[in-house]
Amino acid sequence: MKKALITLLLSTSLLFLIGCGNTSKEENNSVSSNGTTESSSSKTDNSEKNSNDDNTKEKNDNVKEEDAKNDKDTTESSTRSDSNKEESKEIPLTIYYPNDTADGLNNKTVTINHLTAYSIINALAENKVVPSGTTALKFDSSNKIGYLDVSSNIYNGNYGTTEEQLMLDSIKETFLKAFNLEKIKLTVNGSPYSGPHLDFSADQYL
Repeated sequence: MKKALITLLLSTSLLFLIGCGNTSKEENNSVSSNGTTESSSSKTDNSEKNSNDDNTKEKNDNVKEEDAKNDKDTTESSTRSDSNKEESKEIPLTIYYPNDTADGLNNKTVTINHLTAYSIINALAENKVVPSGTTALKFDSSNKIGYLDVSSNIYNGNYGTTEEQLMLDSIKETFLKAFNLEKIKLTVNGSPYSGPHLDFSADQYL
């Protein structure tokens, strides 16, 4: 009887210990599972944060690129505007022309867009100082000396000797003043001037 009681107590104690062990293992598994879940949740949060940071960085980069493009467009627009202002700038030009008594020259100021021989001859033609259609073909200057070549339309004027001389004097004085020259040589289509009444040699200046 005594042995049976002892055996029963030992069996009961053993079952109790086994039950406690299983409970502890389940708790550990639960803790491990929770830890894994929390770790996974933490990783997910970090991933979302990194994704948000990348999106923010991309948006900032796009804003910077757009600002840079706008600055470039503004600069180009300003440059074009300044260029157009320069092209349309009016330049004062003093032109000389025969006076009413045909014994000297008068002068007046007109405006041209560019200080070139072509523009100057056009201005003289518009003011009837040289025959209509006369154009500058070439112009160079060196050491205060100008070399002007014009079209043969310059011979189309119905001039007497005095009128022809005054026309040439008007060209000379206009170019001397415009380009700060001391003297000028005139040719027509590359050859020395040879008008109705006046001829110039190859080395002769106006």
